[in-house]
Amino acid sequence: MKSYTTGKSKKLRLGRQVVDKFFATIQKIEADNTQPMAQTSTIHAARKFGPGYFIREQMELREWTQDDLAEVIGVSIKHTNKILQDEQQLTLSMAQFLGEVFNTSAQYWINIDTVLAP
Repeated sequence: MKSYTTGKSKKLRLGRQVVDKFFATIQKIEADNTQPMAQTSTIHAARKFGPGYFIREQMELREWTQDDLAEVIGVSIKHTNKILQDEQQLTLSMAQFLGEVFNTSAQYWINIDTVLAP
């Protein structure tokens, strides 16, 4: 048995057969993959997610509709829809409502709105 150190400095005691089989598998994979796994000709920027995306996630967890959210935060369905579509910037009071409703901080919602919004 020989000791091998992993990337996290943990020592593994592996038999020689296991190690040989591992390296043989790696070599086979490398031989089979002579071409890159994926080819891209252009690079696209990552999509930015505004607060609407995260609010919808919270709504799904609670099985809420837009009507439910509008009622809870005390705004019209039209206004709620604009927030969910990231067409309406969050106000401080709305961020506070969302923080109370979803058990987060108002700062969390302000950060999402200012940093991540499209």
